[in-house]
Amino acid sequence: MNDGDQAKLQSTLHECDIHAGRVEYARGQCSRLFPLTKDSYRALSNEQIAHVDQLIYRYTKLQDALGAKLFPVIVGYLREDAESLTVFDRLAQLERAQVIADAEQWQEFRELRYQLAHDYEDDAETAAGYLNDLYETSAVLLSYYTQATRFVRDRILVHFRS
Repeated sequence: MNDGDQAKLQSTLHECDIHAGRVEYARGQCSRLFPLTKDSYRALSNEQIAHVDQLIYRYTKLQDALGAKLFPVIVGYLREDAESLTVFDRLAQLERAQVIADAEQWQEFRELRYQLAHDYEDDAETAAGYLNDLYETSAVLLSYYTQATRFVRDRILVHFRS
């Protein structure tokens, strides 16, 4: 890893840190709302909706930063042939290295993200279900963030400390 790669990795870690902090903040602001029902979903105030929207947005951004930027660096560190692996094989490699707890669960996070991206707001029951799933899985996503960033800081970047 050259200095440019190290700087890029530090930038990715910083990006993940920001998104994770904002996921935690949004979870705190929303904690009294969950679990939602279709009636409580319909009764959300504009301020509450803004906090839920922030949770959705930051969940998505954190998942993107981890999956598209940080995980490939880690798999590349673990395996020389990382480029030839399928997405699921990369996730399985991360699971074996204890960077993530469950490769299949990561896929479920992605599916939830896709569901949240579609227009569901007209169906309060569906929206409440997706948002309840989001609230629960956002805590797990934060644990994946913690594991992955700890791995990078303790195993990859340690080689560059003076």
